[in-house]
Amino acid sequence: MRCRGEIVVVLNYHFTIIQLVLFYCSQELSFTRRQQRFLREWFGLVSMRKKILFFLKILFSLNLLGMLSVTVMATVDQSIFEAVGNIWPNWWFKATLVDAYLGFLTFFVWVAYKERRLRNKVLWFALIMCLGNLAISTYMLLELYKIQVGDTFETLLTRRNG
Repeated sequence: MRCRGEIVVVLNYHFTIIQLVLFYCSQELSFTRRQQRFLREWFGLVSMRKKILFFLKILFSLNLLGMLSVTVMATVDQSIFEAVGNIWPNWWFKATLVDAYLGFLTFFVWVAYKERRLRNKVLWFALIMCLGNLAISTYMLLELYKIQVGDTFETLLTRRNG
């Protein structure tokens, strides 16, 4: 008998989470203050916590530093034009290049949404296509430093600049 009760509690818990997700989606990413307080207390879903914000800043800082160091080492070792000439016939190189640039383009779609000014969109497109993950990490760090503790992930993803 006890097992049935535990199953019902677990099912109710999961059903509540599903309801919250459906409600969240149907409300176009908006909650009342009461709902936000409830979610923050019970699930920690709404506000961006200090630890998460710190982790993201560290992650993108390490990405930026890692890419800078690898790029400098590669540049010292060999010219980019010489390297591309040597590896261009390799199909794995071509596949990796296409994969990377499609990823850059996908990231840029989000940047184009966030940036309101055409000048900023063009600038970030050029930076992302020329510098790749160096530009992506820089953009993310700029966005993360605009976030205040207590802001939501929604703020990071949907707040428009301009």
